[in-house]
Amino acid sequence: MDWKLLAAERSEQDPYGLTAFLRRLEDELGAGGSLTGFTFLNDAREMLTFSRNIEQTMLASDASGPLYVGFQTAAKLEGETERYRHMFEHRVRTHGFGTGNPAPGALDVVSSWDALPEHHAALENQWFLVTSDPDPVAFVGWEVSDRSIWGEGGITASGKAFVGFVSDEARVVDAVIEHLETVRVGGGEPLKSNVTRALSGFQPKRTMIVVDDGRRPYLRRAFDVALSGAFGPSKIYLFDLSAASYLVNPYPNNEEEWRRPHSSRMLRRALGRGYLADLIDELADRGIEAEAVLPEGVGFKRLAELSDQLNVDLVVLPEEFTQPALIDRLRGNSVSSLGSPRARLIVERADPPQREGRPALAAV
Repeated sequence: MDWKLLAAERSEQDPYGLTAFLRRLEDELGAGGSLTGFTFLNDAREMLTFSRNIEQTMLASDASGPLYVGFQTAAKLEGETERYRHMFEHRVRTHGFGTGNPAPGALDVVSSWDALPEHHAALENQWFLVTSDPDPVAFVGWEVSDRSIWGEGGITASGKAFVGFVSDEARVVDAVIEHLETVRVGGGEPLKSNVTRALSGFQPKRTMIVVDDGRRPYLRRAFDVALSGAFGPSKIYLFDLSAASYLVNPYPNNEEEWRRPHSSRMLRRALGRGYLADLIDELADRGIEAEAVLPEGVGFKRLAELSDQLNVDLVVLPEEFTQPALIDRLRGNSVSSLGSPRARLIVERADPPQREGRPALAAV
């Protein structure tokens, strides 16, 4: 999927190519039928109202996000510093996107900032707010103003023009988030270099990475770093979060012989976990040895126990689990409930103090 408004798709009926973009998105998503619930926007004031409504909904619901926000430029974030400081103080994790580098005070109010090359047609360079917490919503507004004023001045300035869409369809929201996560990790290279720096010469022999069946796009980040070879010859264990349940045991007939790491073949043929088998096969194609473990019960205490049982010496978790959403807090899927595995622990962009007897925490 090309996440841009394409000049080649403009027409008299679709002067900016937005309808063609949505048609391509519908084709990309495939199953699920026609995209519904879209509102086309041309009024900048209406777009601002929608942005504020998303922010207020998150604050009122005590949601932690993450919230993906397109500011277009670093200067726009600086102009919104107080508003997003209020969001930050209410535990909302914001991932900001735009050209340039904000002042340090503005950087303090977002969990991450992705400085982008200038591009007037790419989605990530536009005005957007996207989140799946507390409810899925994607608002994207392309600025179609003249290039001389693109990204400059207030939204109601003379000559300013925007077109875009809003959707509350989970499949649309997930697709946009997956694209933005790809932009965030830059194909894995920035995060790979951060991992290398955080390890500081430490070479893990066995690494545990949390994955799922695709419901949490941010879990793909650490997997892509493993795929890039950042952990060297380390064997990879995939901890399948989507298998964790109080209600259903992931093993056939609850038999003891299944309680071990599994290969791609066994996952696909005997356990019905094709998505896990696909991940292992991706790693195998890069010459990386991997198996998957299916936790019984829920919570990261089980992650710690399995790490110890398998002699894992590195556990990698996304930053989202430092301030998890409500359902993950209830399940015990948070760094604070992890306990103290023997393994070194990397938490992306979280830098708690290291303590005696606790896992080594590194900023990534």
